[in-house]
Amino acid sequence: MNTKPSHGPIHFRSPAKILWRTVRGMIPHKTKRGEAALARLKAYEVVTPPYDRTKRIVIPDALKVLRLQPGHKYCLLGQLSKEVGWNYYDTIRICVLCIGGGCCDEDIMLPLLKALRTLAGRIEPIIKATTE
Repeated sequence: MNTKPSHGPIHFRSPAKILWRTVRGMIPHKTKRGEAALARLKAYEVVTPPYDRTKRIVIPDALKVLRLQPGHKYCLLGQLSKEVGWNYYDTIRICVLCIGGGCCDEDIMLPLLKALRTLAGRIEPIIKATTE
């Protein structure tokens, strides 16, 4: 069969882009009204500086604790993105921790990232051996 993968189903890997694509499928994006609504949508992997000082709200109807029944399986969008080829899952998690703790200095951040990557490489064979 003659196929060319670069012509195949192209999908987004970033969680923000996956969310954008999902919302796009839910609205009439081919109309002016839908196009305007999609233009107003902003999705980020982390809370960016203009929005980090605004009050955050919780939507009770969207809470995992209230919507899912106990014992049912679920997935995190970031983890799903990592499995389909998004390479920034660990970096974003460290950035979120640093923003919360206030240690986002580059001199601290880069060695921490390198240490975590080497540690992950050393631990991975041990985890595979114990799960088999």
